[in-house]
Amino acid sequence: MIYISTGQFFDLNFVKSAQIINSYNIKNIELSCGKYIKNYRKQINLLAKNNNLIFHNYFPRPKKDFVINLCSENKDIRNKSFKHIVKCIKLCSSFNIKFFSFHAGFLFDPSISKIGKTYDSVKLFDKKKSLNTFIQLSNKLSKIAKTNNVKLLIENNVISKSNFLKFKKNPFLMTDIKDTLYIMSQTDQNIGLLTDLAHLKISAKTLNFSKVNFLKKTMKWNLGYHLSDNKGMEDTNDKIHLNSWFWNYINKKLNYYTLEVKFKNKNDILSQYKLLKKKLSYA
Repeated sequence: MIYISTGQFFDLNFVKSAQIINSYNIKNIELSCGKYIKNYRKQINLLAKNNNLIFHNYFPRPKKDFVINLCSENKDIRNKSFKHIVKCIKLCSSFNIKFFSFHAGFLFDPSISKIGKTYDSVKLFDKKKSLNTFIQLSNKLSKIAKTNNVKLLIENNVISKSNFLKFKKNPFLMTDIKDTLYIMSQTDQNIGLLTDLAHLKISAKTLNFSKVNFLKKTMKWNLGYHLSDNKGMEDTNDKIHLNSWFWNYINKKLNYYTLEVKFKNKNDILSQYKLLKKKLSYA
């Protein structure tokens, strides 16, 4: 199934974003972030009557913003992150939504205003401890998700060259093959991988590893994709193209493909949707 993400309509709430998507008769929507809305459950209920929905990471957006980080050394942030995901799992279950996806952890606690940008350099958490914390809490969440008939997916992080140079090392979990294989092998069977292909392109260039090998080695865990493109330096959420690098290497038989593109105009939505549908050989 091909979804359109509301996350790229950052200046709108999810209801208005969904209305734009629906105007092109597209009914598959990944609800992600957007502006805070008070009566979100009522609005989700209205959308669910005529749409196929999935929820991603920072949805529904909380009234007071924070950055989700399951491996934070700050107990308050760690607990907020855990409780947010539990709320999302139960919300998914109440609407019979089968997937909830969230991002891998950070080795520091970033400011909400810096997300997607170059972060300020700070002292990093101990990676071994952070990995163990992230895996432990992910498995606890998985048990809750399983009882609610929800599958959890963890999305690979992105490390840009600018952030790598700023920190002098990698401050994110699950940007490379080694981290991803380790986390997937240590989490239970109700947890899969959501591969963000744009994140992968940037991380592979920054850390000098093969993005194709990443896709091949993680294939058995991979249950979905986020699709956009970029020049390999920053996560710009550019449009995908007929010659985008990943077409020959992705699994084209899944039920989860989300276009996470910053659409320049409304026509971009329909053209990108048709392109992905064609490349996946949908009838």
